[in-house]
Amino acid sequence: MRTLSGGEQAFSTLALALSMWQFSATPVRAMDEFDKNMDATYQKVSLQLLLELFGEQSKKQFLILTPLDYSALLTELNVCSDAQRIRFHRLESVR
Repeated sequence: MRTLSGGEQAFSTLALALSMWQFSATPVRAMDEFDKNMDATYQKVSLQLLLELFGEQSKKQFLILTPLDYSALLTELNVCSDAQRIRFHRLESVR
């Protein structure tokens, strides 16, 4: 792990966490700042991976916390929040 970049470490951690979620029977899943230290490429791939998982596990609820604004990337990925029952809430920055 020490030889990986920050984004590679974060993506590897995300992949491990997502692979372990299949063994959890909880109806709600949460993740905080999955995208820490990721560059734009890893952010896009990670978001695509999460969206795919959300579709596969539609009976689960997911709470993903991040300080980043993904509205442009979600538009690029053609994600329509109403059509896919996905809601995005953006909090104002704390000063």
